[in-house]
Amino acid sequence: RLAKSRRKRLAKIREGGVPQAPPGEGAGPALRFDDAARSGEIALVARAIRAGYGGEDLISIPELELRRGERLGVLGPNGCGKTTLLRVLAGELAPREGSVRLGASVKLGYYRQEGEDLPGSRSAIDATHDVKPTAKLQEIRDLLGAFGLSGEKQETLVSSLSGGERARVSLARVILSRPNVLLLDEPTNHLDASAREALEDALTEFEGAVVTVSHDRYFLDEVATRVLAFEARGAPPREFNGAYTDYKERRQREVRQARAIQEARKEQEREKERARAKAAAPVAPPKKKKRSLSQVESRIEELEEARNKLHASLGEESVYKDPVKAKAAQAQLREIEVELAEAEAEWQAYAAGE
Repeated sequence: RLAKSRRKRLAKIREGGVPQAPPGEGAGPALRFDDAARSGEIALVARAIRAGYGGEDLISIPELELRRGERLGVLGPNGCGKTTLLRVLAGELAPREGSVRLGASVKLGYYRQEGEDLPGSRSAIDATHDVKPTAKLQEIRDLLGAFGLSGEKQETLVSSLSGGERARVSLARVILSRPNVLLLDEPTNHLDASAREALEDALTEFEGAVVTVSHDRYFLDEVATRVLAFEARGAPPREFNGAYTDYKERRQREVRQARAIQEARKEQEREKERARAKAAAPVAPPKKKKRSLSQVESRIEELEEARNKLHASLGEESVYKDPVKAKAAQAQLREIEVELAEAEAEWQAYAAGE
C-alpha cells in the first residue's frame, strides 16, 4: 500500500507538480494521521453478532476479524445495517447476541456522518483544538482548511454550520485524536475532489486498521484491501479479498456462473419434457415403400391368380363340407380382396400420372 501511495505522488510530480484543484475547491493540502501507539496484531474480533433495533435483527455476522494494517470497505444498499455494524464495533450499540473484543493497545477513532458528536456551543476551530490542546493553532487552521473550512467558517459555532461542514470538522477531530483503529461512516460524502484525494493518501499510509462504510466506489478502490458486502437485508454479509473492482468482477463471474447453471437446468427440463411428449405421442404406422409400375402390375397378377384359386377351392367338396377349411379360405380371400383393391388404386394413380 505504501508503494501504491508513492506511485501516485510520483505520477503527480511527472505531470508537472501538484495538480490544480477545480475552481473554488482550494489546493487541497496533504493530510496525515499523527503517529499513534502501535496496536496488537489483531485489532478487533467480532463473533456471532446479532444486532438491530425495535426487536428486529438488522445485522447477523458469524465472525469478523480485523488485523493491523488492514482496510475493510463495507458496502451495500441503504438500510442493510452498515452504520449499525460500526456502532456495534465502536461499543455504542450492544449486540443482542455475540461479542466484540478489541485488540491490545487499540484506540478507536470513530467518524459519524453529519458530525453528530460535536459540541454545538464551540466554534469549529475550538472544537477541533480541544482534541489536541498541544497543537499549534496554525496546524488546526491548516487542517480545517484542507477540508474546505477557512476564514470565518473556522470561527463559526458548530451549531450554525451545515451538516456537511460539521461532518468535515468531525473528520478533522478524528485525524487529530491519534487513533490506531478507524471506523469511518461515509467519510467522503461532503469532501471536494482534492480533499477526498488527500484523505485517500492519508489512509493509504495509515499503519493502523480501518473499517470504512462508503458508497464511493472510487474511494473503496483506492483504500480497501478487503470488502465486506451486505447483499441482502438480514443475511450475513460476505467477505472478499481485494478492493471494490475485485469484488465487482468476482460477483459478475458468480452471476454468469449461476445463470449458466440455471440455463443448463432449464435445458435438462426441456429435454425431459420433449422425451415425455415423444413417449406419449401415438406411433404412426410405417409408410409403405412406393413400388414401381411394373411391380404393381406383377403384384396384381399374383393376387388375381391367388383369388381365382381360392374361389375354385371353395367349390370343392372337401373344403365346403369342412367348416374349418371353408372359414380359413374365406378369411384368406378377404385379405386378398383388400390388398388387390389397394394395388389397383396404386396402378390407377400411375395411370393418372400422379
